[in-house]
Amino acid sequence: MKTAFKVWVMALAMAGALGLTSGCASDGSRRSTGEFIDDTAIRTKLKAALVNDPEIKSDTFKTEVDRGNVVFTGFVRSEHERNKVESTAKGIK
Repeated sequence: MKTAFKVWVMALAMAGALGLTSGCASDGSRRSTGEFIDDTAIRTKLKAALVNDPEIKSDTFKTEVDRGNVVFTGFVRSEHERNKVESTAKGIK
């Protein structure tokens, strides 16, 4: 009885340890904490630049950043505005 209890406790301890360590690992499909912070910084700088540009109506499209890649979804009023948005995004470090 005492041996079975020890085995059960060890099994629970190992399962708990695996659960704790696997939560910190990156599986390649999710962003790491550093990537998330970098993406947030890029998005914030970009949105500020777009809002402050009078030639761009930034409330007509959505801005997303994933691992440094910027994706815009929505509508622009002209080809000039599209080019302006693109050049603004390329200018963000």
